[in-house]
Amino acid sequence: MRTAARVSAVTLCWAAIGAAAQVDAPSGPALVSDTSGLIAALERAAPGTRVRVAAGRYLVDRPLRIPDGVALEGAGEMTVGDAGEPAGFEPGSATILRAPPTIAGTVLTLNDGASVRGLRIENPRGNDGGNAIAILSRRAGDDLSAAVVECEIANGSVMGANAAGPTGRSIVVLTLHRITKDDPPHEDARVSLTIERSIVTSTHWTNALFAINFAARGRIVVTLRNNVLEGGAAAAGGVSRNDEVSGAVTTVTSMGNRYLNASPQDRAGWTLIGGSGFPHASSAVPGTDGNRLQFSSVDDRIEGFPVAVMAIGGRRLNALSGPISGNVVQLVTERLTILTPDAATDLSLHGALYVSQPGSAPGPSVGDDNIVRVTMRSTQGSGRRNNLYSDQSGLAPSARPAGNRLELTGTASDFARSNRGIEPQPPAKYFVGGDPIESDANANSERFRAFQDP
Repeated sequence: MRTAARVSAVTLCWAAIGAAAQVDAPSGPALVSDTSGLIAALERAAPGTRVRVAAGRYLVDRPLRIPDGVALEGAGEMTVGDAGEPAGFEPGSATILRAPPTIAGTVLTLNDGASVRGLRIENPRGNDGGNAIAILSRRAGDDLSAAVVECEIANGSVMGANAAGPTGRSIVVLTLHRITKDDPPHEDARVSLTIERSIVTSTHWTNALFAINFAARGRIVVTLRNNVLEGGAAAAGGVSRNDEVSGAVTTVTSMGNRYLNASPQDRAGWTLIGGSGFPHASSAVPGTDGNRLQFSSVDDRIEGFPVAVMAIGGRRLNALSGPISGNVVQLVTERLTILTPDAATDLSLHGALYVSQPGSAPGPSVGDDNIVRVTMRSTQGSGRRNNLYSDQSGLAPSARPAGNRLELTGTASDFARSNRGIEPQPPAKYFVGGDPIESDANANSERFRAFQDP
């Protein structure tokens, strides 16, 4: 049984707050205790404003945007369990923002410098047009960052996609593609999000975190600290939808997080991809070239998934996608704990992967020079599982390797001494020696540098 202890203090007496919202000077708080007051406060808030929302339930009948530099703060007091993870709000302290199924959009969108704290955000099943929380680039060359601290995100929606992007996810971080012919892609945009001491719960198959560049030379940075995340994490360096994505980088730093299986349909705790075509394409889409995902993990746990870690340098989903080449995943883990069911998979690592439709023939090609480079230290696995390792997979027997490869730093014996319960461990042919903690990928560096300038 978990014991609760306060990790934040809210000293304001919410019972004394009047029903009307009052927006003070930018450095002062806007005090809110009803939905109309919340909407008005956010519409009028200037950068530097703190919008405080009393404990209680608020039916949010429209998507909300947190303006630049505005802090939205609920009354929730997060507790921690025996293992030091967040364990939910103190009874009676929660500020609940609940969206109806008809909201048809993301419940909370964060702009530059925005933050949310002490809130429970509820995204119901039936919201087919949005997500629970999102931070999205707004234009080419945009640069924005935001934070989610000590919140609960309850996501009842099922993941999908529409013309604007992913839907049904809990937390989404994106640089955006071209949606219409008159709306250019957000090339060179930078988006950052920090998530701390928060809880994501899901009732259906979805992603707790979804972080992808849909724009060339995009930069995404996500930092996760001490969270409980149901639904797993999906991240990619670049994915081509309407336009080719090249030279993009996604960086995820995960520390002290617990990733939990939310549904029998959940596939993987971590889905890590360097570059990919668009999974939902119904017509031809461009290729994806020279992108990178850097995923660093310290003291994380992955529990209950059919696949704990899936990492793919380059993924081609069907013949509608152009070639997927020169993409890299760098995965570094320290003291990772993996707990999967019997007959599951702890590690599925592939330099390149062609995903054929059921009943279809294997693919003729993915592309060239896609790499997954992995460093693992002090990892505890689940014992003998159906682990999978390949330079490239899903291709016809006649397809020749074209520089796609899986690389593990160090040696097979070093890996066996440092990591327990990874069975079978990667074959010796995939180990490349060298320093087991490499900084920034040297892999494909020339190809990647070629995309740094328009």
